[in-house]
Amino acid sequence: MCPVRQDKSTMSVFAWTDELEKREAARRSMSREDARPFLASRLGLLPGTIENIVRKRVKEPKGQVIDAIRNAFIRELESEIRRCEHEIHMAVQSGSHPHSDEIAQAQTLIAQARELIGK
Repeated sequence: MCPVRQDKSTMSVFAWTDELEKREAARRSMSREDARPFLASRLGLLPGTIENIVRKRVKEPKGQVIDAIRNAFIRELESEIRRCEHEIHMAVQSGSHPHSDEIAQAQTLIAQARELIGK
């Protein structure tokens, strides 16, 4: 088997695709294999392309494929940031102390997500 190229963007696309597939499966309450066509449709790719990337059957995905996956991953993180911000807002509104463990954990997740997407 050929070794996978070790540059940052190529290595990341494998992790991004894997995470997107996991989230799609969880969102739809189905197996990853069953969720793959839905993810592929959302990304404008073929299910086989997603499978090949997840199983690392490709050395280097094409630029257009990387862009589609990266953009979907960024949208997913932005959505996660909004959810965490909403949870913090609701916790504070319901009387939770602003320095509670749950709020601190949510703020940490927001900071990590923003760092990943460069915001």
